Amino acid sequence: VKRHFRHLGKDIQNEDFTVVGIGDMGGDVFGNGMLLSEHILLKAAFNHRHIFIDPNPSAAKSFEERKRLFQSSGGWEKYSRAQISQGGGVYERSAKSIEITPEVKAWLGIEADSLTPNELIRELLKADVELIYNGGIGTYIKATSESHADVRDKANDEVRVNGGEMRAKVLGEGGNLGATQLGRIEYWQNGGRCCTDAIDNSAGVDCSDHEVNIKILLGEAVRAERLTLEERDELLRDMTGEVAQLVLQDNYLQTQALSVAQLNPAGYLKTAAALIRYLEENAGLDRAVEFLPDEAEINRRAEAGKGLSNPEVAVLLSYSKMHCQDNLLGSDLPDDPNFLPALIRYFPAPLQQQYGTEMQQHYLRREIIANQLANRVINRMGMHFIQRCSEENQASVADVVRAYWVADILLDGEERFRAVQALDNRLPAEAQMRLCADIAELIGHVAGQLLRSKRPFDNIGSLISHYRAPTTEFMQQLPERIQAEEHPSIAERETWLGSYNVLSQQDVAMLARLPFAANVLAVVDLAAKIGKPIATVAKAYFMLSEKLNMSWIYRAIAKLPSDNQWQSQAGLAMYEDATNIHLAFTRDFLQAGSNSRAAAEIAAARSQIADMQHYEPADLSMLSALVRNLSKIVAAD
Repeated sequence: VKRHFRHLGKDIQNEDFTVVGIGDMGGDVFGNGMLLSEHILLKAAFNHRHIFIDPNPSAAKSFEERKRLFQSSGGWEKYSRAQISQGGGVYERSAKSIEITPEVKAWLGIEADSLTPNELIRELLKADVELIYNGGIGTYIKATSESHADVRDKANDEVRVNGGEMRAKVLGEGGNLGATQLGRIEYWQNGGRCCTDAIDNSAGVDCSDHEVNIKILLGEAVRAERLTLEERDELLRDMTGEVAQLVLQDNYLQTQALSVAQLNPAGYLKTAAALIRYLEENAGLDRAVEFLPDEAEINRRAEAGKGLSNPEVAVLLSYSKMHCQDNLLGSDLPDDPNFLPALIRYFPAPLQQQYGTEMQQHYLRREIIANQLANRVINRMGMHFIQRCSEENQASVADVVRAYWVADILLDGEERFRAVQALDNRLPAEAQMRLCADIAELIGHVAGQLLRSKRPFDNIGSLISHYRAPTTEFMQQLPERIQAEEHPSIAERETWLGSYNVLSQQDVAMLARLPFAANVLAVVDLAAKIGKPIATVAKAYFMLSEKLNMSWIYRAIAKLPSDNQWQSQAGLAMYEDATNIHLAFTRDFLQAGSNSRAAAEIAAARSQIADMQHYEPADLSMLSALVRNLSKIVAAD
């Protein structure tokens, strides 16, 4: 819910927001949820017995009253009438009719002097509020295309509304099955923000998993008499807060992945369509069962410039994670000691320090590693990452994850992601998501290069050791090697990032230049091959990039159609050819210095590239001809 509001430009920990709720303060889900911000203006709520209405609540007073009810497990009938604003009250759902006060009329925009309880609940579900928080039982939202019989919750037929009728900005699903999937999709398509009940409720499952796995771990220590049962219970109590943080971080990242996918829904549609087909073939997805669009509907949305709704993307997220986890479990990757950090970080710090040996002998060690890696890869890189890398490079899922792991470590990916996350409510949410997408794109580029040039991955530990220092040196030199005045795209990004006044100049400089680091491993390899310092090679590489305008070639290749696997592979091959030519020019320049042959090569290549720019946009055949001409100009290896 906090993430939805960040995308609406609101920090609900520091700004008041209006809510209609389903449930009561004695209920665990509703009661806990309605105490997670002191800025909740709960204007109405209902459970199976009562309807509570407070048209103009005080955030501070109502918070204290909700807290009192939660602690005493009281229902709405126990709410102090003195704390309810003018025109509000608590009403029995068994009443024949309820008087509608002027204050409630003004809020709901209705003229009726009285309504039945069911009619009033329908009006509340359609109310113009910022959040509808469902912490109760029952299905209250369906799609216009569905009948009440389709929903199979007869008890709530009289109060149920269509997703398109709702005016709330955000729907938070603390309760399961509060909306049908088609109802959620309709709500999103009409401007509401939501995920699914599975996404909104996943922390509960995550918490249970942690509890079970921690008890398995400590059970071994108890049996070995390293720990008494009383000491175990005390340790469990002490770790409650940290387990909560681990669980919440998992769920924070999961909704972040959805938000990144929604940066450009129409632009993401082709990628999503390819992913649906892939998951149908490889992960048991049935798009009809999961209410995903068929090919005809995808084509209609493409023509209308529309993409998938968040609830639809959430389904792809779930299947992508399951597919990745299943494939990792079927491989030898979970047995590789290089991935032990994924196991260790799953547990709270006190266990990491004291029970490292037991962790490696954990009964579900392989399952935890596979689960944690699947979550991390999909959350960070997007649900299409495994499919794209696997198909483009004819690679197994396990090798794609190995390549990601190496690339992420070499590029300090996790640290970069976390630095962006630290800007919540300081940097606009969309800007944060764009930066996350940029970081993921760089890691994806390097992972792809590893898949194409470094397999088989016999020892990823040695691969990391070999590239770690020179990659870090290369990244640190980016700001001084690439001048903003020579690259309009960098100047534009620096202006954009600097306008928010929340990033240091150093961070702005680095984040603006991330796309220019895509070929870092190739530059490191060239430096090793010709025996020159990475600083020297990087300087020449970027100098020639500017002189030849290689950035234009890379951008032109990136704009090539990629509607299917074969177009993607054609573009990828073209990118590799262009990179190799760029490196060859760099090699020749460094080995020949400023002699006439090197200068002639550069002049000839520059002329060819400049000539091609007159014919923008360049298609595949034009770029193929240009790359072929450039390969003839550069000296033979």
